[in-house]
Amino acid sequence: MNKEQILQKTMNQLIDRAIGKNLISNISLSLNQMQDLSNLNEYCVMQTLGDEEVIKDPRKLAYKANQEFQLALQAICLSQSLIRPNRSYKENRQFFSSNITVTILDDGTKSISFGKITPDLVQEAIYTGIIEDWKIYRDREGMNIKSLVDVKTNFTGLSGFMRGGNSVQEFARFNRKYFEKEKIKEEHAREELENSMRAAIAQNIFSKMTDQMLEAGKSPQEIMDSLINSLEYKPQKASKRKIPQIDRQVEENIALFLEDKSNERQK
Repeated sequence: MNKEQILQKTMNQLIDRAIGKNLISNISLSLNQMQDLSNLNEYCVMQTLGDEEVIKDPRKLAYKANQEFQLALQAICLSQSLIRPNRSYKENRQFFSSNITVTILDDGTKSISFGKITPDLVQEAIYTGIIEDWKIYRDREGMNIKSLVDVKTNFTGLSGFMRGGNSVQEFARFNRKYFEKEKIKEEHAREELENSMRAAIAQNIFSKMTDQMLEAGKSPQEIMDSLINSLEYKPQKASKRKIPQIDRQVEENIALFLEDKSNERQK
């Protein structure tokens, strides 16, 4: 075995030790979540290979990799805390920094302790998507937060997001802003669906009303006038906003239409 082979073997041993023989957590997590954490752990080790201190002294690999792993877990937990309605005032960067520790036990097992962080927060925080986001954000060959914004928003940007500062806080702020953006999109989609349903119901009702008025012998012009005038606008005392009121004739027509529908179901 030549010198290069010896160095490579030694480096492989250092990498294996940094990754650990097994990964455990003091909080109960699903099998998929533990696999996600193992993925993140290996990523942190590989990222640390490019660290200046590790390049100078490879023996620091395990220590520096654990630091990177802790940083990732702090950012992930803080990100989840920022989108929880019942967030505690104490859940800031310092809180997660002081409670998350990663150590390698004597048997080579890598152990994660979440300290005083509530189990439900940790269980909500860890999922594949957030870990992949962190990998994009921390990639040494990428453009960090710019890459993450471009990937997540399809180059449309994120209005109101402030870049810079501590990595944990920047990543968590981004996730909070992105969460808000997605919630706004969901609300708009829900409103559009409701409006579409209302429009479809109104169209159906007016169609039935038109048929009934034609059967009653009314002319097209009379029908049009009746439908146009079916809404009376009456200002309310408490507000200047005008709320549409349905006149008596239209109410009777709607009642007949609904009664017909009821009879059809009974048949």
